[in-house]
Amino acid sequence: MAMHKEFLKLLEKATGRSEYVIAINLDIRGFTPFCKEVDSVDVATYIKKIYLKIINNYFKNALYYKPTGDGLILIIPYTEEKLKEVANSTINSCLSLLEDFSSLCIGEAMITYPTPQKIGIGLSRGSACCITAEDKVLDYSGRILNLASRLMDLARPSGIVFDDSFGIDLLPNETKELFSEETVYVRGIAEEEPIKVFHTKKHTLIPDSYKQPLKEPTWITNTQEHLLKTLKTIRERFTTKLDRKPLDENKIRVEIAHDKPGIEGFETVMIYSIDDDEVEFLQRGNRYYVTVMIHDIIKELEKEGVTEDMKIRIDIIYPVK
Repeated sequence: MAMHKEFLKLLEKATGRSEYVIAINLDIRGFTPFCKEVDSVDVATYIKKIYLKIINNYFKNALYYKPTGDGLILIIPYTEEKLKEVANSTINSCLSLLEDFSSLCIGEAMITYPTPQKIGIGLSRGSACCITAEDKVLDYSGRILNLASRLMDLARPSGIVFDDSFGIDLLPNETKELFSEETVYVRGIAEEEPIKVFHTKKHTLIPDSYKQPLKEPTWITNTQEHLLKTLKTIRERFTTKLDRKPLDENKIRVEIAHDKPGIEGFETVMIYSIDDDEVEFLQRGNRYYVTVMIHDIIKELEKEGVTEDMKIRIDIIYPVK
């Protein structure tokens, strides 16, 4: 029976029970650009290898795990008596994975291409709802899973983030010293009143956007128009100065459009995020810039039939306070 059919059959008999667990959410950083560079069969091979290594080498005690596309959710059970032991073991496993991640695929004969080098990890603990049927675990749900996911998003460009309720005092002093304390706002969890989190000093820089009450930001668009032949004279990168400091540089978006001869207006043909290799954010003192690798974009425009005398519009879209 296909897995999804079995799941549907079991779902009809499902019940829920409460359990004490540590929820771990792992995300492979740079996975989207990686998928653009290698064939889909190579992506599948990498995912298989990396998931097996993570589960078998670092989280053998996981009660449950499931893929999220570019990461994993893992559930580690604990009891009151074993809490300190399990908390320490879990944090140590996360620290080891963080340090080892870039080299996990070295020596794999099937992997002959560059692979992602960084990982972000979010953790939370407490009670969660375990959904079961016929002694099979179908899924876990609850606030701590949502929180682990949100905290994982804070772990940039890589690293480990856990909230205050995890219990920093459960860890020995030498482990505590690896983490810094920060007060943050988290969408859907702590939007008006902040929570305290701890993150790896060596790997993690919490974005400024998480350090103030959450509300919809103002979006600004910096627009420039150039003829394609003008852009072709640029040596490598197109650089534009931003009018204001971005609230969150990770949310910068670049849209490339070309005009339509005989018809008023532009047609957007490419959209890039700051995670893509084509786009980079730079800060020099109190000045902020976005650079775009223009030559590859020009090649794509020419494939679209854009000629040298057609206008190209470059929109830099970013949030501000």
